Amino acid sequence: MQLAQSQCPSAPTPEVEAASKEAWAGVVITNWAEGELAARYAVRSTALARAWSHVSQTQRRQLATGFDAAPEASRGNVAAFAAELGLTDPAALDLLSAWAIAEIRLAARN
Repeated sequence: MQLAQSQCPSAPTPEVEAASKEAWAGVVITNWAEGELAARYAVRSTALARAWSHVSQTQRRQLATGFDAAPEASRGNVAAFAAELGLTDPAALDLLSAWAIAEIRLAARN
């Protein structure tokens, strides 16, 4: 990690540095959650993307409110999304919630 950081220029402003850190965290969370969903529940990336495309903007706004909440507080917000993927295990819903919230936050950065 230090080698990678040494190859990158310093951020021009504290705001850019904060945004970069948040984007990096979002990428890590989405990749981790997607990998866990695949390994534990056999959810393929294509199925995840297809189900995500069916999540309305209203539902996405509801999901985004779960950013600072405990994972179990967001389970109701991902219920329809999870159902499309055949997920019912609370741990799967938590992974899906983490993935969705990170996706929303990354999209807001673009």
